[in-house]
Amino acid sequence: MKYEYTLAFQALLYRRPLFEFIGKSERNMNILVLGWNEAAEAFVDQCLQAGQMDKHELHVMILSDHAEQAMEKYLSDRPDLKRFVNVNGSLSGQNVEIYAELNFKEFSQNNLEETEIENSLLDILAEAPDEKYHYFMVAFEDDGLNQKVANALKNTVNELMPEETNAIHYVTTQKENSENGIFPICIRGFQTIADIDPELERMAYNAHLTWEDSINGDAVAELQKFRADKYNYLSSVALALSIRYKLADLDIDYEECQTAAEEFWNKLQDNEAKETLNRIIALEHRRWVLHMCCAGWTAPPEELRQKYYDDCILRCSVKDKENKIHPCIVRSSVETPLSTGIFSQDKNLWDQKSENEEALDELDRMSLELHRRMAVKAKKYMQENPLDSGEILEIREYLKNPRISDKLKREWERFVFCLKNIFDGNWAYSKQYDRYKEMFLETVQAEGEECLNFINERVSILSKKIWPVIEKNFYRDYKMNDEILVRKIPFILTYRIGFSLAMAFRTTTSLTAMNDTMFKNVASATVIKPGKLTYLLYLDENSQKEVIRHMIQIVVKYMRGKGINCEITFLITGRKDVQ
Repeated sequence: MKYEYTLAFQALLYRRPLFEFIGKSERNMNILVLGWNEAAEAFVDQCLQAGQMDKHELHVMILSDHAEQAMEKYLSDRPDLKRFVNVNGSLSGQNVEIYAELNFKEFSQNNLEETEIENSLLDILAEAPDEKYHYFMVAFEDDGLNQKVANALKNTVNELMPEETNAIHYVTTQKENSENGIFPICIRGFQTIADIDPELERMAYNAHLTWEDSINGDAVAELQKFRADKYNYLSSVALALSIRYKLADLDIDYEECQTAAEEFWNKLQDNEAKETLNRIIALEHRRWVLHMCCAGWTAPPEELRQKYYDDCILRCSVKDKENKIHPCIVRSSVETPLSTGIFSQDKNLWDQKSENEEALDELDRMSLELHRRMAVKAKKYMQENPLDSGEILEIREYLKNPRISDKLKREWERFVFCLKNIFDGNWAYSKQYDRYKEMFLETVQAEGEECLNFINERVSILSKKIWPVIEKNFYRDYKMNDEILVRKIPFILTYRIGFSLAMAFRTTTSLTAMNDTMFKNVASATVIKPGKLTYLLYLDENSQKEVIRHMIQIVVKYMRGKGINCEITFLITGRKDVQ
């Protein structure tokens, strides 16, 4: 049920964003929640994430019976939230950046009886921060009570602040129409966000492609996988809806996605806007941190971080899904010293402590600590001379068997060439390791079950051993994860599955000199993954049928290999006497 609640409130905060009901001169974004239950929890979770803005600070007031118990239960399910959110004053007086204000206050539902409701609501509004609430959610367990309170609240707000805009909503299990400026939020019957808003799902899927770096695969198959993973699905929707808030921070009108994408792209090219962009990147990290906290994830305690980094190496994963631990759940600032400062100019600073680290924020320090732990493990492995020992030696000896095909031996040499470059610290080959491994193992499939089992087992062990070497080669600045998502906003806003793409088909006169030309023929299609691809081919006096036929075959084979399912058409014109 909580999944449905979350979908409903994600759609609400996308369609009726918090900032739309705040004056431009107002700093605080004040939200009132009346009542407390699972639906209210989901609403507050989404508000905390979406409301990470530069122009406005988020303040949420929750009035409910047994407020103390409600707060304790809420925080027990989100143990790291209080490190970032000032809950009932828990961070007051501490020298830390506060991501939001969250207050639980005792309020008896009995005060909302017919004879008391108007006076009770007047008392609530009179105590509002800045004498005003901008956004209201009524979330008691009784649908009828919710509607009654919302109507009374609307009358009271209009009487008290007749010239102010406001957003009044109430939770219901039935589909109700909005009227008199009151918006019911149905919290049942949704399987995907597309049931409420297909455009938001489209952008969430684009966010998923960016996050997973899976843009070059089969778009339709990836969409099915995306919808099946509820956690990943909700997190991608949360990122997509936050884009509207990021654009509002930059005074970019969101109503037309293409125009908004172009305006944002122009901001990215403006060097004078770099500081503003860095702020948006820092806010994206804040949003992600609160998303993780609201999902119950925690960071490893500082005294256990080194042990956690060792565990990362054993898992070959920075995050611990089973125990819901992630080391990036720390504060991040607008500065980017690891990618733009002295750390980017001198990689030796990544490998040994120096006075330059004193000014680093928590995320930067975590990036360095994790890199150094990887470097220690990588160095230890390299001392074993891995190219001539262990799994690599065992596979090499096994492939000397005369029954092994020459094709597999050639693919093995390519794989070893990749490994040599990785051991030499090459970033590009480290990035391509999975692809080289995949091509090698695909070739192994044809050699029979015995060969497959033998090599699969050793490659699996090898991949675990080489993981810290690859990670060390990347010099991962985890702040860049946030920057990539922000820089991909134009893509997230505009990309659609099933585009029809028309493009020129470039040819060459020689099979030995066509690699660069072939890349140009497939590069756009690889990224866009159109539903229909039309190549425009002009035959001139230099065209050669055999070369063109071979290039077409390569294109078809490439598309199949990349999992790009599309209709390909060639429109050919030009000379009839082509040889």
